[in-house]
Amino acid sequence: MQMYLTKDSIAGNGVLIVKTIDASPYDHAYVYGCYRFFYALDNGASAPEDLTDRNSDGVPDYVESLLYKLETARLLLTKSFHLKDPLLTGFFHAKGAKFIDVYLNDIPREHGLASGTVFDDRHEILDDSAFHGKSLKLTLHRNLKARTETPLHELFHLFQYNYSQFNNPWFMEGLGRWSQRIISEGSGREEKLPSSAIELEALLNKAHEAEYFWNRLSSLCDERGTFA
Repeated sequence: MQMYLTKDSIAGNGVLIVKTIDASPYDHAYVYGCYRFFYALDNGASAPEDLTDRNSDGVPDYVESLLYKLETARLLLTKSFHLKDPLLTGFFHAKGAKFIDVYLNDIPREHGLASGTVFDDRHEILDDSAFHGKSLKLTLHRNLKARTETPLHELFHLFQYNYSQFNNPWFMEGLGRWSQRIISEGSGREEKLPSSAIELEALLNKAHEAEYFWNRLSSLCDERGTFA
C-alpha cells in the first residue's frame, strides 16, 4: 500500500530520542527517514518558540511541520526536477553522507543556514541507537512563519553544493531564491539577461536579487512551460 506524505505520517513514522546531555543544548532528537532533527523543550534558543504538541507525542508541531516541508522539498527536487539527491549520489555521497542534521537555533534573523561540509560528529544523544553516520547540516530559526519557504531554500543549497562548490552569492543565493518559486504561484518577476560588461558586472555583485536573472534564464530554457 502506498503511503502518502502527510504531517501525520511524519508523526507516526519517526523515532524520538530524549536524553539529558550536559555539554549540548539539544536533549531531543527526532529521526525521520534521512533527517536527524535536534531540538529542546526548555523555551531556550534551541527550542521552538511555539511548543504546541497537539498529538502529545513529545514532538512539537513546529518540528513536524518543518520536517514535512523539508521532505516535500526533497521529493520535489528529486522526483519533479530530477536533481541528484546529495545522500544518494554525487560529491556528498562520495564523502559518506548518510543523514541531514537539522538544528533549531535563535539565529540573528528569521532564516536558515546550510553548510557545504560533510560532518562526522559524534552525537551523544544518539548513542545506543542505529542512527550514527556522517551528515550534512542545516540550521533553522526557531520561529519561522507558517508559510515559510526557508526549508526549501536551505535544502536547495545542499543540492547546489553537491553539484558545485562555487559559492558566489549571485549563484548560491540567487538560485536559492529562485528555488522558492517551486512552491509559489507562477515563476516570478524576470529581468533581461546581461547584454554588456557593465550589466554582467552588476549581476555578479548581486545576491538574493539575482533571482530575477535565474527566473529569466529558466523561462528561456523551459520551452514546455513546466516551471511556470
